[in-house]
Amino acid sequence: MTPHASHCCRTLQRQISSTRDSLWISDSLLAAAFDRYCLVSRNWNRAVSYVPGPLESRRRLGKRQLGDLTSLQHSSAPPAWAFSAPIDLSQWQWEAPQSPLALQKNRETREDVLALSSALPRWLRALATDVPSEQTPPLTDLVRPEPSWRDRISFRPDLDSFLFSVDNTPVDLLLSNTQNLCFKLQQSIFLGEILPSDIQSISAEIWDALDSRFANHVDGRTAYFALYSAIVTGINTSSVLRPQSFKFTFWNTLLLRVSNLPPDDGVCELFSQIMSATRHVSRAGMDEGILAVLSSVFSHWGSHDAVVDTAEVSRLLDTLASASTILSADLRHAQMISKALSTVGPGKFGRLLHAANRLVLERACVSATRLCELRYNWLSVLAQIPLVKQETLFKTAEILAPGFVGAEPLSGTELCSLMMSQWTSRGYLRSQDSLRRKFEEYSLGCNDMAIAALALAICRSSASREHRKAMYTSLWQLLARLDRSYDMIKSLRALSRTRQVPRYLLQALSAASCDHHVALHLQMLYSRQLRRNGGPDWDPVLVGRHMDKIVSDPSLPSGTVWTALGINRPGGEDEARGNPPTKLRHRGAYGTRRAAIVQRLATVLSDAPHLRNRVAFRQVSQCVRFLEQATGKVPVPTIRALYRVVSRDLVEMRPGRTTRLRWFLNVVERNYGMEVARRCRHELKGWRHKLRRLWVWRGGERGSEQQQ
Repeated sequence: MTPHASHCCRTLQRQISSTRDSLWISDSLLAAAFDRYCLVSRNWNRAVSYVPGPLESRRRLGKRQLGDLTSLQHSSAPPAWAFSAPIDLSQWQWEAPQSPLALQKNRETREDVLALSSALPRWLRALATDVPSEQTPPLTDLVRPEPSWRDRISFRPDLDSFLFSVDNTPVDLLLSNTQNLCFKLQQSIFLGEILPSDIQSISAEIWDALDSRFANHVDGRTAYFALYSAIVTGINTSSVLRPQSFKFTFWNTLLLRVSNLPPDDGVCELFSQIMSATRHVSRAGMDEGILAVLSSVFSHWGSHDAVVDTAEVSRLLDTLASASTILSADLRHAQMISKALSTVGPGKFGRLLHAANRLVLERACVSATRLCELRYNWLSVLAQIPLVKQETLFKTAEILAPGFVGAEPLSGTELCSLMMSQWTSRGYLRSQDSLRRKFEEYSLGCNDMAIAALALAICRSSASREHRKAMYTSLWQLLARLDRSYDMIKSLRALSRTRQVPRYLLQALSAASCDHHVALHLQMLYSRQLRRNGGPDWDPVLVGRHMDKIVSDPSLPSGTVWTALGINRPGGEDEARGNPPTKLRHRGAYGTRRAAIVQRLATVLSDAPHLRNRVAFRQVSQCVRFLEQATGKVPVPTIRALYRVVSRDLVEMRPGRTTRLRWFLNVVERNYGMEVARRCRHELKGWRHKLRRLWVWRGGERGSEQQQ
């Protein structure tokens, strides 16, 4: 029941009240009264917000105004009484709108018919008007055939005169005529006066004419570039033609033509425009043209005898922040080519990258001394493409890094510029300008300090902690791929001569590194060179992350982990060196962390297979002494590790060292009481007794065998 009906029902029940002497009201009478009451009590007034006026709701007012505007723009048909005769639409049929080319054709046909009819005598025209139009053949079919593309284009006279005068016109005048013809061709393509199927034939005819005159001629470059630019600009700016209207063979032929030009700013920009125009075109057959353009650019980059200057390379950092005119020509070309290759889809970029790397290696094999500039420019192209992931860039740098005779490795400034370009293209940096300015301030244009300067700039940037760690990891991965991780240590030492290197930078680099050798070098660099008197210690947690690798590395001394943790041998060496006692030094947060690390260290040392029994016992016993002095009690996992070390001889069926077993029992007694030590002594004694009986039995067997 609706709210209004329920309200009426309750009101009616209150009004109809029965008394003792009243008559019984039937259900039919009550229903009739209810229907009458609902009909009378209904409110027929509209709400104020639905009445046109000052109180009308904004939504309804907007709809009404929109309807008024629509009715003004699209006037309805006049009413029926406005026509003098009734309208018969039974024979009307809808026709599709005609294209501008068809309208022009009909207009020319009508003009020709009028011209022919005016030339006929009057009596003949009178006879012609009496014949029905559907029986009269079109006069234009008898006068001229179907127009070809030469009759459709508006610059046909200019094209014919240009083709006729190519061989006899002076070079200066021919270049001027070519510019004018290309301008008219661009305008015709923009207006859609030429069909896509005819543009390729027109351009091929102009190409052949220019080839016949400018073959192996320097001035022909201007004419060719004007023609290619006119075609591409006309297609890109036209609202009638679309790049999808052209087949991939047209674009591939155009790219092959462009590859014959010497690469400069105009050619690289034209290549970028072609790739942008064909973004939504199937590029199944365009790889040949793209690789031809890249091969031409690689040949130009590999033709320089001088190695890229460091100051010039550092300008690449201004690529996204400053005008491109301050960059060198090669770096500007790299920026344009990266913009062009950014339009390649992810499915086809891998195959294209593999083919381009092969071209670079072929150029490098021809002249290894020219590999440096070619290699860096190609890597800078990849670093600026958002589609290229970090792994792809590092793999390409690793392929191009080794081994060509006479090729210098990438400098520190080049590596930093590549990383900053990669981070910017992938969107990892919020303010690339701030990071670039800090890098230039810290590096001072020196290759030796470049890598450390970039790390310091990241450390003092406004990026979040997670982003800074990701950038440190990315930098370490590139150095590890190129087998140049130690360059970071050298760069930090060079930077420490000009400014103070903070401890938190070294610890952040150590946390991001996956190499335990690098972590040890960073710890030693801080402890031996950069730490001031009374300065804070190195965080032992950073050493604990690489503890397993340090212990299992046979090339490192067994006591390396203690030096990295900042723990000297207990027993008076700290006091002899002027340091506070071990028990006093290892208090606080770092003391608790060291104790937890030493507890795990004892387990790792006891399970190390390459350590001899003597070395393992010495290292684990040092863990026990440290824990007793630092915490006052040796935990159970450390007791178990010590037990595994002292019982190695027993496991190997040998009697064992009594001195080590007694020392183990003394440690157990000091930490867990005499009862536990007594039970351990009993178990060890029984074990040795069983081994003695086994030796006696084996000795008897050997004696009997000898007697036999």
